[in-house]
Amino acid sequence: MPRLVAGTLALVTVVAAASPVRVPVHQDAPAVEQAVLDATRAFLHDDPSAARTALDKLSESCRRMSRDEIPGWAEPVVNEDIAMHAALDRAREFAARGNIDDAVSSLVWVERTCRNCHALRATTTSPADIGNPSRPSGLKP
Repeated sequence: MPRLVAGTLALVTVVAAASPVRVPVHQDAPAVEQAVLDATRAFLHDDPSAARTALDKLSESCRRMSRDEIPGWAEPVVNEDIAMHAALDRAREFAARGNIDDAVSSLVWVERTCRNCHALRATTTSPADIGNPSRPSGLKP
């Protein structure tokens, strides 16, 4: 009996080690959507302070991917994430300076990279997917 328990425990350990869980990019997808809507609304009302607050919330809701993650994401997906955060950082800085026009332009790039990333996530594979294309995921990559 002890051998059976030890063998089962060893098997479970090997399976768990062989299939690490990918960390989600968005912990709270509705918060991501709301932050984009709040920033857009603030821009429409010419309110850079409210826009900066919304953009900060967006930044907090989207963790930065790393090329060193295990399991990793496909390189094009990570590239889009890096581009998104660069555009988001610019939008936040422009909003902090009261430069609404450039902040809006940067937010457009944030949205483009989000759309590109989600399209890639729906059609690419990553090392952890072992050859299986990822399913479309909405805001749950």
